[in-house]
Amino acid sequence: MSLWTSKIALAVVLSATFTCSAVAQLSSSNHDIPSGNVGPSDRSEPESLAVLKKLMEVETVGDLKAALSLFAGDAIIINIVGGRFVGHSLKYFIAADISAHDQFLMESPQVKGDKVEWTRSVTAGFYATLGVAPVQFAFEAIVQRGKVKSIVAHLPTAEIARIEAACRARPKEPLIYGQPCGEFVQYLKEHTQSVLRDARAQAQPGGLQVAASK
Repeated sequence: MSLWTSKIALAVVLSATFTCSAVAQLSSSNHDIPSGNVGPSDRSEPESLAVLKKLMEVETVGDLKAALSLFAGDAIIINIVGGRFVGHSLKYFIAADISAHDQFLMESPQVKGDKVEWTRSVTAGFYATLGVAPVQFAFEAIVQRGKVKSIVAHLPTAEIARIEAACRARPKEPLIYGQPCGEFVQYLKEHTQSVLRDARAQAQPGGLQVAASK
């Protein structure tokens, strides 16, 4: 990832994605809390959805330690510009996310085995200034053995088109994180295209095995 891509990836975390104060120093035992911490009231629904709802719940109350305990030790988060967060950077990402938002909601969740897809409307920051808020983010998570293995966010192509049109409508191209809006839009497009390619590959016979081998 280029220096600027890294900069924008982190900035997106701080302003509008699943998004500080410094991350608390947490021992590796935080990742060993059993999935039984997902309460009895959640057992009537698929475990994958229950774990993610629990994540939203503890993030909403600002419990960083509980949120991190729901992730696998090798978990990864990929944000809307393709920024990848693992290990310590994932901890920082979650801390920033908690700091930046008062409430975490899952809109229209769909469960497909250990995979959960949902959307979320974002109104703050650059999108509001540009006049395109709310912007609908799309998410896909994999939950295995009671732990979140991955969360991938992207913007649907229609939402990217709205942002691009709003940028072009301005007499002077607006900046996002000190860079031209057009560059941000290009990163959005490239990442969304990658997500859609992966989805098509997984839809083919044997696709899950192919995707897992990447």
